Amino acid sequence: MMKNLVSRLFKGGSQLSSIEKAILDCVRGKLEGKLLTLWDGQVQAINKVQRLPEGVETNFYRLHTGHPSSPAELAFPNKTEELLLAKVRVVVSDTKGGLNAKV
Repeated sequence: MMKNLVSRLFKGGSQLSSIEKAILDCVRGKLEGKLLTLWDGQVQAINKVQRLPEGVETNFYRLHTGHPSSPAELAFPNKTEELLLAKVRVVVSDTKGGLNAKV
């Protein structure tokens, strides 16, 4: 049942789904100053959402001329290939289990 719920919540084409927005907003709420400004720029730049089946993994991209692009002006100061910024636990009332998201 939880897998079906997660699958439905993560549908949405190239637009962010409601649960993706909620997770990103949760992380945003913990940031301030320059990091908040960078975060907002990164989220606004998302124009491609890639979802693996059953909500196992979701990747956000900024495509420019058909290729992934990471503008230097939007990068966090501690640049790495993949930076674990936050862990978010999502629990939906009246369901068993939950969802763990790594951002």
